[in-house]
Amino acid sequence: MPGRRDKAVPADTPPATPTTPLPVTQVQRPWVELRIHGVSGTAPEDMLHSAHACQVSGDEFSRFFRPCDPLRRETRPEPDHILEGYHWGKYTSGSWRQGLWLVILPFGVVNAAQFMLPTPTTKAATIWHAVAGGMLRLLGLGLTATLLLGVAVLTMDLTVWQWAPTHDLPQWAAMPGWPMAAAMAVCVGVLALLFSFGRRLGGANDRTDHRDGLSPGSGLGLTAAPADPPTELGRENFFTGDTDAPALRMLHLATGLALIAILGAAPGLGDNGADTAVFWSYWISAALLGLLVVIVVLLGDPEETVTVRTEGWTAWLRTRIHALARPVAVLFVVLAALDLGFSLWWAGRRPLTTSRADQALPGIDGVAFGVLVACVFAMLVLFVATAVLAALTRTHGSEAPPAPFARFAMGMTPALAAAIGTFLAVGYAAAMPFGWAWFLGRGGGPDYEVSPLLQRIAYAWGLTFLLMAVLGLAAGISYLRRRAEFRDRATAAYTFGEPEPTLRLPASWLGRVATGMWSARLKNAIQLVLWVFAIYGLVLSLAAGAEYFGRGEGDDRPFELPGPLDALSEDTSDGGGTLVITIGTVVLIGLAAGLLFLGRGAIRQESLRRGVNIGWDVLAFWPRAVHPFVPPPYSQRAVADLRARISWHLGDREPNSYAQTTPPEPEADHVVIAAHSQGSLIALAAVLWLPPDQRARVGLVTFGSQLKVQFPRAFPAYVNFSVLTWLYAELGQRWVNLYRDTDAIAGPVLSWGHSPDRLTATEQSYRIDQWDRRYEDVIDPITGRRVCGPEWRLLDPPPFDPKLQQGPVARIRAHSHYPDDPDWPNAVRAVFPDTSTRSAMIVSGSAGAGLHPDRS
Repeated sequence: MPGRRDKAVPADTPPATPTTPLPVTQVQRPWVELRIHGVSGTAPEDMLHSAHACQVSGDEFSRFFRPCDPLRRETRPEPDHILEGYHWGKYTSGSWRQGLWLVILPFGVVNAAQFMLPTPTTKAATIWHAVAGGMLRLLGLGLTATLLLGVAVLTMDLTVWQWAPTHDLPQWAAMPGWPMAAAMAVCVGVLALLFSFGRRLGGANDRTDHRDGLSPGSGLGLTAAPADPPTELGRENFFTGDTDAPALRMLHLATGLALIAILGAAPGLGDNGADTAVFWSYWISAALLGLLVVIVVLLGDPEETVTVRTEGWTAWLRTRIHALARPVAVLFVVLAALDLGFSLWWAGRRPLTTSRADQALPGIDGVAFGVLVACVFAMLVLFVATAVLAALTRTHGSEAPPAPFARFAMGMTPALAAAIGTFLAVGYAAAMPFGWAWFLGRGGGPDYEVSPLLQRIAYAWGLTFLLMAVLGLAAGISYLRRRAEFRDRATAAYTFGEPEPTLRLPASWLGRVATGMWSARLKNAIQLVLWVFAIYGLVLSLAAGAEYFGRGEGDDRPFELPGPLDALSEDTSDGGGTLVITIGTVVLIGLAAGLLFLGRGAIRQESLRRGVNIGWDVLAFWPRAVHPFVPPPYSQRAVADLRARISWHLGDREPNSYAQTTPPEPEADHVVIAAHSQGSLIALAAVLWLPPDQRARVGLVTFGSQLKVQFPRAFPAYVNFSVLTWLYAELGQRWVNLYRDTDAIAGPVLSWGHSPDRLTATEQSYRIDQWDRRYEDVIDPITGRRVCGPEWRLLDPPPFDPKLQQGPVARIRAHSHYPDDPDWPNAVRAVFPDTSTRSAMIVSGSAGAGLHPDRS
């Protein structure tokens, strides 16, 4: 058969088999293969391919394991080959409390948006960066209020105000007020739970006494990261955390207390001859909320790198704000707590009757509208600030990175991500009341009114469900149109070998592989989906706010938007939009039930908790910046611990009493870091912080990595094209990345622009070290891997004979089980460093020959 299928790898390529690793002789010192898992906290036994694994280093969070036998004796693949795994999954799925993190996922999305902002390079860009950061902090405050408002509607409004007075349980002519005070106390308890999420990492066992995190350069006797490459991951302040985070945490606490105090006092404003003290309590809390908003917006730069350089009174003001942030926050907490105490006392004394129980709690709708206005205002300003910042930091010409590394959505990712997080938070907050209202009214009981503004949220979620159905239909049509194309690609990819290329996969599997390849490419549409949902949610919020705000004095009928725009926020008072509201209500009730059952299961089962907290595996890498109630960032510990372990293996050890009585483990000849998925980001940060002499003895294998697909495009200040090229050069090109066409999460890192697989064509791609033009790729005749310079495309499932007599074809592995691939031993040995003992190693052929055909 003509074409590229006749081309084989160079003659000096090691003759490997799918099951036999390359032979290697004994060396003077061992070498270490250090594996790092990705999302979902892979079990150590699975990571090391061993029935038993023993912890050999670390603590209860950062854990290093090695394979062992049932008697806990270490086992090695070869006498000189130490296999070790770094397990960091306990940071996000170790305890039952982490099962509750599911509810605060929107907090993490908005917090991560701060780190999506690009690094400003001019004074104007610095100002707009500060504006965007202020709006993100305001949005974070709004999300705290939104979630707390949902709890208040469920407890204070639906349960106590509407359900309890009309029920037959206690036969009260006038129900006492203590149940309302109890409901307010429940809201305070939920706020306390959220507040506890913001505690420092590790609790009592935290190794940092005065800071929220541990810097890789602090207390470990290691040199600081180099000034180059230009990445915020090389900045020590990134790992020590925001110094204003404790103050921000107290400010959110004060906001929650003041909000509950307002809701407790609001019913008294409608009474005839309302108590003057209640009036002042209400407006004192409102004034506190206004001041808290101003302070949170002005609190400053959480990244401590782009603070606006000002002089005179403005510089003095910013300095005072940072210096007084914590004492002022404590003062506001005390004031809000005192006001809440009075509100609780007053609510406990005020009897509840049935006369006003047929409608929502007074004040709920107004507070909800105020929170909506704050969030919409923050989103609008954030969109403007992000657009200007993106324009000011855009690079052109030779300075611009290749298109696959360009920022998502033209640099608008922070605003889009924040909009998605806000829409999720609003959905979470509305799901609880709608689900509870249905539960209270089940079985033919009376209906309980949910706030009209929340009904508009149900209408918006009904429209959103219809939009999702349209997008799903579009995806289905795309699959039907392209399935033949992907089947041809799968056929071409699995047709290889010598002397005559043959199809190396049963024909019945080609359709499944083609579907997997198509599904994996859905991630390329994430920009479009972000744009659609962000703009869609913002427009719906504006429409709901405009109609609510346009309602006349004493008029129960809301203002209607002109023409077709009226369908964006349907009038619910006359039954309009009933079908859409019903759909939205069903969606929200389903969301509430799903959160309840997932949370309950995650609390009880660590395996389910690992799956539920996949989102936190990605989001909790980023320190607390704009929302203080997100889980503690594991990057502040994981990067330091991994770097310290690598240095220890390479001989950077301090004498201690234990080592004097126990024979120390020999210094390793070199370390091969094998990092999967999110673990590749941890590995990249750790290698950046290694001193040059140790980096020269390190090789890197990444697999299932998002270092090009996600991080440079969403977090350009931290991972970008310059960082990857710099690290590839610093490692002496000892970096191989493995990817699969069926991986729906990850993709290539060190190459791009891959030509499609064709039976009669030669595949080509661009490479990270030579990206002036496309170079020809090489197809391995044994395993079928496609070698794109330092990048290997692995076939999934691994090819065997079509009659299935010499190997299994059981499932598509997609994002998982890369070390099971027959090419894994070759990838590990391809990144062996050149050390003083390299000459003692005799490999069948050259470890790097044929793997990088564009290098000598």
